[in-house]
Amino acid sequence: MPPQKDTKKSFSEPSRLLKTHIPENGKIILGLSGGADSVFLFNLCLQIQKTHPFAIIVAHVNHGIRGKESDDDAAFAEKLAEKHSLPFQLKKIKKQPKGNSEEQFRKIRYEFFEKIRTQNKAALILTAHHLNDNIETILLNLVRGCHLDGLKGMDTFDPKRHLLRPLLTTPKSEILQYLKTHRLPFRTDSTNQNTNYSRNRIRQNVIPELKKINKNLEKSFLQNITNFKSVRENTNNHLEDWIKSNSDKNGLKITSFIKMDETFQKNIIFQLYKKMYGNLKGLSQNHADQIIKIVSQNRSGRQKEFGPDCLLSIFRSKTDKNKYIRILKKKSKQVQ
Repeated sequence: MPPQKDTKKSFSEPSRLLKTHIPENGKIILGLSGGADSVFLFNLCLQIQKTHPFAIIVAHVNHGIRGKESDDDAAFAEKLAEKHSLPFQLKKIKKQPKGNSEEQFRKIRYEFFEKIRTQNKAALILTAHHLNDNIETILLNLVRGCHLDGLKGMDTFDPKRHLLRPLLTTPKSEILQYLKTHRLPFRTDSTNQNTNYSRNRIRQNVIPELKKINKNLEKSFLQNITNFKSVRENTNNHLEDWIKSNSDKNGLKITSFIKMDETFQKNIIFQLYKKMYGNLKGLSQNHADQIIKIVSQNRSGRQKEFGPDCLLSIFRSKTDKNKYIRILKKKSKQVQ
């Protein structure tokens, strides 16, 4: 087992996050793929346990897309858990999902982790996403078009999902060096080299070119992420205050809305959507533009789909004759 001093020296921030968010004598679910990142996180947790005791339940999802290689990953993860006398939970996906397989696999994984967390009354789910993962996510968001939430990347801690990503400030290179120094074995996913996947193209082709421009890309990006988060937080606070000041029991006043700059209007739409669903998945820039166009026409009775469950509706109040934006449930048509 690697010495405690190395963990403290190189990985103080993830260690701090683990101690801060994991309750002493509590319980966590650790997603262990067998790859370098999750093996590193696994070992880091074992180190933290020495001074901050908590229970670990190891969880692994066998996606089944690489045949024997996938089975070997599962066996590796199970043996690692057994070596340290830790409970192990396995899910094997037998039927491959349709559509966006990456997104479907991600959904399956988190549903599985959450099921185990609930069954075991665990405090948190831990995943091993690191700084380079976050950089790739932000670049993908930029290419596809995104809101401020897309620029900030992944959240370190998501209390609603009981999710902690303690390695988001840790570069991949440091993880690999640590594993090499301490001769810790890990599995390598051969599909990571497949550039048919967008994220792999970013990793294999784009980031190496960017590093030719800035060899300290990870450090610069980490500072950018900090700045993006600050801008996003301040903007969201301002939007929240504006929405409260310009809303009443009827909804959001259209007269106030249409006076605002279009960029501000779009951010309001994003804010309303996030309040409804907890995230911005399913709301594109184009859809937000369509909503703003409908609202700017200022005609009562107009409606536009607003996510999977709701409609954004233009409503004229019989009381004050003013027009409002309201969010209605599709089925019940009840105002939210």
